[in-house]
Amino acid sequence: MFEWIRLEWRYLFHRMTILLFGILICFYLFALVYSSGILDGSSTMDLFRISFGESYVQEIIVIIKFLYIILVVFITVLMQAEGHRNLGKYIIDHPKKKLQFYLSTLLFQFLVATAILILFALLFISYTKMFTPYALPTLLLKDYFTWLLLEGILFLTMTNTLLILLPHIFVGLLPIIIFWVMETNRSKEWIDSSAFLSLLYKYLPNIWIENNQLVLYGVLSNYIFFFFICLFFGLTLQVRKDIL
Repeated sequence: MFEWIRLEWRYLFHRMTILLFGILICFYLFALVYSSGILDGSSTMDLFRISFGESYVQEIIVIIKFLYIILVVFITVLMQAEGHRNLGKYIIDHPKKKLQFYLSTLLFQFLVATAILILFALLFISYTKMFTPYALPTLLLKDYFTWLLLEGILFLTMTNTLLILLPHIFVGLLPIIIFWVMETNRSKEWIDSSAFLSLLYKYLPNIWIENNQLVLYGVLSNYIFFFFICLFFGLTLQVRKDIL
């Protein structure tokens, strides 16, 4: 399996994807600089360190969330693209290996998603400590990033299953739309008044910070249940397919 994971690495990280990741990292670094208020001068940052700091943290965690989920879905689409399926045809010589190939692909995506979030978090924390006077709510951010990792893994698993069921690049837009709907309708009043939103929030985590507290509508057991449902259907569909 580890040999296949190394193969996945060479497949994913070619020139174009490295360039795309580089552009997104540059955008993220620009967002850190701009949102921190460092362009207004250190005296202004010191004078309004509490209000500026709270606003800065809120802005950056939203940017991290959007970039992270979009990258997770993008990676999943690439790993379910025709080129990747053709790669599988050359290395699978037995039906049982289809299961191993799918699991190694999924594990590789989990590792990449985790590495991306760790990179975003480390850049955020390092920049803040080195260049700003703001105090970070360390324990709160630790819990936030842990739940965000779970959110990304669930979107990743769901997107894989959807793309196996309907192997078309535009199917990757559906998880983005779901994510956008959840982000723009996360008021408790709206969720309680809509059966559709209640269903989404019941099985897909959407974490945010409000009044220095984590807000999460669903419970962990539902998220784990949804993860295994997606995993089961993905594995079943993959194994039953005559060709990758």
